[in-house]
Amino acid sequence: MLVGYEDLCRRAGVPFNRGKVGRYLCEIAEWCKKEGFPPINALAVVKKTKRPGRGYSKAPGCDKTWPETLGKCLVFSKYPGKV
Repeated sequence: MLVGYEDLCRRAGVPFNRGKVGRYLCEIAEWCKKEGFPPINALAVVKKTKRPGRGYSKAPGCDKTWPETLGKCLVFSKYPGKV
């Protein structure tokens, strides 16, 4: 399931700030890499394009193509709290 950046911020209870979203997603990618998980930040996209923002490939663990990483995220079952 893809989620737009603005919706993601709303669900997290934080104000949407286009300039800061990437920094938070990078932190999430770093945590995923440390845990050996696919970078779940691949699910966060620009609402209009349904694709990640331009900084996506700079995040830790995001060295594969976005579609490849997205596929791994969608089938990965060990994220904490995943139902």
